[in-house]
Amino acid sequence: MSLALHAQAEIFTCFSDQRSSLEPTPSGFQFKVEASPFAWGLHTEKPVCHPLVGLLQECTRWASNGRNYTVRETHCLATGDAACTIVINT
Repeated sequence: MSLALHAQAEIFTCFSDQRSSLEPTPSGFQFKVEASPFAWGLHTEKPVCHPLVGLLQECTRWASNGRNYTVRETHCLATGDAACTIVINT
């Protein structure tokens, strides 16, 4: 799964303006996007990068041969955070 998520971060970084990184955590991974197009220019109370969460959910499902993992956005540019952070619990 780590390889698939690292590849996704590299694809975003190399082929778009979404500079992305993946960091391991004790319970899984943190996927960070510095300039999410889903949050750009918005001001909200809750995270709004649902398409990105869904894409990473499907990436983890594909990489694990169908297993479901909890994927949720904990920080978002639209709520005033410095980057959008998606936590993936494994």
